[in-house]
Amino acid sequence: MKNVKKQVKKFKKEFDIKGVPDVSELRQVIRSFHYQLLTYEGNEELLVNLNQFERSKYVPSFCCSKNRQNYLFYSAKVHDSDLPFVLTHEIGHIYMNHLDKLTLYINY
Repeated sequence: MKNVKKQVKKFKKEFDIKGVPDVSELRQVIRSFHYQLLTYEGNEELLVNLNQFERSKYVPSFCCSKNRQNYLFYSAKVHDSDLPFVLTHEIGHIYMNHLDKLTLYINY
């Protein structure tokens, strides 16, 4: 836990985030990591092509990558007040390097 707190402090300093980040700040961070932020809704064909359509039925968000394309998906059903937490959770996976960039990966 100590390491996570240290990483959060480093992250906030690196991205000049004061307090709790808002969604617009998180969108900028996601873009800086070269991820496309997409909702499940309206992207069903892409989810099928990534073999992740079924997963999208059970988790509020996940990151995946295929053929050097990076995606952060989330459900549009996530309440606006919960969206910063959901996005920050996925950014944490990216920032902490918990993703294997050589294969298709899913973290939740």
